[in-house]
Amino acid sequence: QVTLMEDELKESFSHVEDLKAQLADISASFEEERATYEEQIAELKIKSEEMENNLQEGILQIDELKSQLLGKEKDVLSLRKERTSFEANISQLQSELVEVKLLNHSCIDDKETSEQLQKQVASAEYELKDSFTQIYNLKAELADKSASFEEE
Repeated sequence: QVTLMEDELKESFSHVEDLKAQLADISASFEEERATYEEQIAELKIKSEEMENNLQEGILQIDELKSQLLGKEKDVLSLRKERTSFEANISQLQSELVEVKLLNHSCIDDKETSEQLQKQVASAEYELKDSFTQIYNLKAELADKSASFEEE
């Protein structure tokens, strides 16, 4: 009976040794998996930090673009005001052009009238000179006749 118990005890120790070996294998396998998971977690932390940095950079770029857009919108409003001012100036200039054209036509009419008046004045001057010449000739003739009358 002791031998039987010793055999059972040896078998139990052997079984315990087998279990210890299995436990050591499982433990080693677990440690390998744990190390793998820790590496993956470290890599994911690095990627997470990179993504967070990229996100911050993206937010900064968006803020910069918003600022630029606001500047562009101000430029557009300024250009629109300038365009409105230019359009008002163009309208004013067009009105002035119409007035100038009317004045030009009036001046052309005045010029034609002036030319006609100048011709009339020149004609009147010619007639006046002719009349003065005739008067001078008549005076000379009258003086001659008076002299000849005096002699007679």
